[in-house]
Amino acid sequence: MKMILVAAVLFLFSVPAIASGPYDGIWYFHPYAYSIVTERNNELVVVTVYTNDYGGLWTASQGKRTNNKGRLTQIVGVGNSVIDIEAINETTVETTQVSCSVPVFSGYYCLFPNGYKMTGIKVW
Repeated sequence: MKMILVAAVLFLFSVPAIASGPYDGIWYFHPYAYSIVTERNNELVVVTVYTNDYGGLWTASQGKRTNNKGRLTQIVGVGNSVIDIEAINETTVETTQVSCSVPVFSGYYCLFPNGYKMTGIKVW
């Protein structure tokens, strides 16, 4: 919970400076995680905080959006993941994990198999 509050505060301070996309905001991927999305010139930056049931960790990803589709590549966090996104509308998004890898002896693992789909709902 503390991580969610910190991420939300950081997001709120950054909104006036860089937020300009239709998908900016906080998204909930029940029951896995919350994602904070900000966009400028079709470049997405996404911070995802996983619930305690799913490790309580956070990651940061970035990528380009073209129309209602995009691809995010993890830039902070354990391992590497690539996620395809497709906005159904301005309040619903579907994601598909394209790939995920973690260092062999890190003690971490990919939470979801490649091809796994999740639906996110915009909450703010």
